[in-house]
Amino acid sequence: MEERVRKVRSDKKMGINPIISIELNDALARLGYVCDRPVKDIGETLVVLALNNREIINTIARKFRRPYWYTDTIMINGDPELPKMKWVIQGDTVRPGLRFSQPHYEKISELAYALDTSKIKAAALLLIYATHNEQCLSHLLTKYVKYQLDHRRMENLRRVVDYTNQGKPEQFQINIPILLNHIYYCMGDNVKPIGKAVSKWMSGLGLDS
Repeated sequence: MEERVRKVRSDKKMGINPIISIELNDALARLGYVCDRPVKDIGETLVVLALNNREIINTIARKFRRPYWYTDTIMINGDPELPKMKWVIQGDTVRPGLRFSQPHYEKISELAYALDTSKIKAAALLLIYATHNEQCLSHLLTKYVKYQLDHRRMENLRRVVDYTNQGKPEQFQINIPILLNHIYYCMGDNVKPIGKAVSKWMSGLGLDS
C-alpha cells in the first residue's frame, strides 16, 4: 500500500520563543492592554515591524558578520572580523511563544545568519529595538485601533489630522499614527485600551458627542 504523505499547509506558522527580560515583557503586556490584544500578538507584530524598519536594520547592521538582504535589491555587507554578539540578560527572563508566517520566519532566520547568532536572539533583538522605536509603536497602535473604533471616530481622527496640518510645511505635518502615539504617551500611568483613550480624548475636544 502506498504511504500517504501528509501535506504541510503553506500558511503554517513557525514558532520562535525569544528570551527577554521581565521589564521588556511588562512593556509588551502594557502595550497588549492598550491595544486589547494578547502579548504574543503584540510581540509578533513588533518583530515584523522591526524587520521592515530601515532605521532599526541599519542599527543592527553594525553587528553583522555576514551579508544580509534587506530587500531583493538591497544588500547590507557584514564584517567577519567583528566579534560574535554577546547576549547577557540581567535578572529574571521569560520566553513568550511567538509564531510567524513562513516568509517572516525565513527573514528572521536570514537576520540571525547575518548576526551569526540564533533565531531566538535575533527575534529578541528586534523586539528590544521595536519597543523603543516611535514609528513601530505608532504603526502598532494604528493596526489595532481600527478594531476598537467605529467609522465615525476614525473619520474624526482624520479630520483632526487634516485640521492640524493646515498651513504647515510638509516636514512638520502629522498623520494618524503620530497622533495615536501622542495620545498613548499622554495617558502616562493612566494606561487604558487605546479605543477608550481616543474616545476620551475626543470628548475633551467636543468631537465625540
